[in-house]
Amino acid sequence: ALPTDDSWEWIPRTPNSEERQVWETNSLPSDIHSFQSASFMMASKLPPLLVDPHGCALLWVQNTHHDAIICKPINVDTINEAVRSGSVLIIEGVEEFTSQILSLLRDSETAAKGFKLLLTSLTPLYHPLVNTIDFSAHEGLGSCLTFGTTLLRDPQLAADLVQTLA
Repeated sequence: ALPTDDSWEWIPRTPNSEERQVWETNSLPSDIHSFQSASFMMASKLPPLLVDPHGCALLWVQNTHHDAIICKPINVDTINEAVRSGSVLIIEGVEEFTSQILSLLRDSETAAKGFKLLLTSLTPLYHPLVNTIDFSAHEGLGSCLTFGTTLLRDPQLAADLVQTLA
């Protein structure tokens, strides 16, 4: 069962017009799904894995964090430097959760202040230590996400739907 108290909320707030304008200036596409995905990324307590076959999320992150360190392929020295210096580290083109990546995910809490880990992939990958955010989904999937968000915010609507489907 999902927790229902106020301390547990995975639903990010909708970005205001000023935030959307900054995001668009930094090359985020201006469609609702990109805004929703970016909001989920910003609200994520886990390192995000961005499903980004077109490179739009990566470009947006690079434009937002000019000093981000991009690691492709995985280079242990580059990773260690980012962890020590408290930089934003982008591991690009993740195809599987290797032991190096899993170790980094487990140990990221002990990194220097300011360290932020982002992973990108061409295809969805799932692991309990990451929050997979799909920047490639089409409008229909974005609509499903919005509908799911509405159901979580409106328990009566969710109960009515369950009753109708039963």
